[in-house]
Amino acid sequence: MMEIPDDLKGPGVIFKYAAAVFLILAAVGIFLLIRNPDTPISTVESYFDALASGNCPKAYRQVSFYAKNNFATYGSPQDFAKNVCSQVKSKYSLLKTEKIDQGDVSGETVVVTVLYLFKANWMVNSQERSIYFNMRKERGVWRIDGPELQP
Repeated sequence: MMEIPDDLKGPGVIFKYAAAVFLILAAVGIFLLIRNPDTPISTVESYFDALASGNCPKAYRQVSFYAKNNFATYGSPQDFAKNVCSQVKSKYSLLKTEKIDQGDVSGETVVVTVLYLFKANWMVNSQERSIYFNMRKERGVWRIDGPELQP
């Protein structure tokens, strides 16, 4: 029979394990608090991923309230689906980001340059193209501002 080591016996063992678990949970909690997953770049990545996968509601959530209120083509989820999502779906068989560069943040705005790879349905090979997105921080969250939202 195998003998239990002395350091694993007694009432102090539970305290040691509880302290270790607490430290691990505290470290994970601190990591989650200090990292900022909401950046202009992550918003644009999410937007392109949603458009490419046909997830129009997710793409629409990346659009700023300002754009929704000031550009009729993005005013409602139905307008956005008609003017952006259906156009992207009918035009492209491939759409993905290659490189995203963020300019300097000026208050609550920033310009993001996106180099993306696309293949129109009629094309033999894919091509690269750039687009600029104005970004606006609304309620602490970065959103795409328009006026052009269709790659």
